[in-house]
Amino acid sequence: MLLLTNSVLRDHLRTHTGEKPFQCTKCSKCFTSNCILRDHLRTHNGEKPFKCTKCSKCFTRNSVLRDHLRTHTGEKPFQCTECSKCFTSNCILRDHLRTHNGEKPFKCTKCGKCFTRNSVLRITSAPTLGKNHFSVRNAANALLAIASCEITSAPTMVKNHLNVRNAVNALLLPSPPQPHW
Repeated sequence: MLLLTNSVLRDHLRTHTGEKPFQCTKCSKCFTSNCILRDHLRTHNGEKPFKCTKCSKCFTRNSVLRDHLRTHTGEKPFQCTECSKCFTSNCILRDHLRTHNGEKPFKCTKCGKCFTRNSVLRITSAPTLGKNHFSVRNAANALLAIASCEITSAPTMVKNHLNVRNAVNALLLPSPPQPHW
């Protein structure tokens, strides 16, 4: 890997040392570089400056837009060494590999349940939802259901892809009854 400047080298070395000197003032998360902190801050202020030219969807980071563009081109350059399944991004491949190795690195502090992805276990304090305990975020063909977390009794947003394989380890609750007209 060719590193262009001393600051880039310093930021890279932090990935090995674990040092994260840049802290978010909104949520206290820490990061290895100011650039990563800047990208993170967009999740708080809603800024999404990177727009897809195919579908107009917007993103907080250019790298996420690049991965998204592959959904339009069909390109899947990241292949699983276990089952040969291919993916649009390295992050999705990493999450998929956990289905083979059984790794569940994300643990709920309330109930102790472990998950393969941090997006499945996501504790936030959204004002309209209270504290979210379980959240499955899948972009395509998502089914939106409002339920209640069995641990916190708070309303929970559950987005479940229609294909159950994409909701591994998620707490899936039935959709609320539809009103009769």
